[in-house]
Formats: sequence, C-alpha cells, structure tokens
Amino acid sequence: QWGRYTKMIVGGGIINGSVALVFDNEVERYRKAGCDFSACTTDEDYLAAIEAFEDNPPVADAGVSDQTRIADALEDMVALSLPDAE
Repeated sequence: QWGRYTKMIVGGGIINGSVALVFDNEVERYRKAGCDFSACTTDEDYLAAIEAFEDNPPVADAGVSDQTRIADALEDMVALSLPDAE
C-alpha cells in the first residue's frame, strides 16, 4: 500500500459554510490552546472535548481596560494633531 489514510473533520452549515480539517492537526492546535485531552480514548472523545472547549473557552486575562485603551487612543490623536516642533 502506497497511500496513507488521513482522518478528517468535515462539517457544514448554512451560516458558516463548510469546513474540512485534518483531525490530528486540529487536536494539536487545541492542545496548544489549552484543551484537556487526558481522558480521551476515541475520536469521538476528542471531538467532544474540542466542542466543550469551544463552548467554554478559558478566560483570558482582561489586561488593559476599555477606558485605558480609549484614553491612550485620544492621547495619540492629540499628539498627532500638534504642530511639528522645529
């Protein structure tokens, strides 16, 4: 046999269109994102873990508040509107 079978994730929907992904690549991508596959033994387990991870993603640190970003943007706008110093 010269070929190798590749497991795929294939889905489709009216709103988001269709998707075809390589199963092993997606598992690795989700593993890097923090998805826990420690209890998975079957492909269906992996897909269920990915779905649960998408439904309840880890909460990222909020970091900079909206007010701080707006204030920084306004400061930049003011600085850009000032005449050039000679």
